[in-house]
Amino acid sequence: MRGFTFAISDFFRNLFNWRGRLSREGYWLAWFFVQIVGAALIRLSGIAASLFSQDIFVVSCVIANLIWGLVMHFSLLFAAMRRYRDSGKPGWLALIFDGLGRLCLKGSVIWLLFFFVLSGIGNIFPDDDRKVLYVFGGGFFVFAAGVILCIVNILFLIRKSDPECV
Repeated sequence: MRGFTFAISDFFRNLFNWRGRLSREGYWLAWFFVQIVGAALIRLSGIAASLFSQDIFVVSCVIANLIWGLVMHFSLLFAAMRRYRDSGKPGWLALIFDGLGRLCLKGSVIWLLFFFVLSGIGNIFPDDDRKVLYVFGGGFFVFAAGVILCIVNILFLIRKSDPECV
């Protein structure tokens, strides 16, 4: 338990710091904590929105969840940069594999959901059905690129620490 509390306090102490090092255990404990808190916030805001049906309260819960997600996205990116440096790799690689990978995944999911909703409403491109395939194909291509980048990122994040790197 002491390692968990130290990892979380170290994570919040270096929230937007990309310099330094971060152990493998410290990164994954912080990542786990962020995911649990994010899921709990989403669940609590859903419960609160059902109890209090005022629109301003629902909107404020959504905004709070978006702010939490945005702050934790960048803080986990900086933690990944410190983790890359700890394993002997340059920290800027995290911008490519971690940052771009998550951006591709999130963006393609939003892209595909948006066009699935539009295609359910009606025909998006009434003059040419091939355009629909191009739109969905592009979304799936970006999604696949994000998956590949995230897999490479995980492989870099699970590497052992290099005691000789600075």
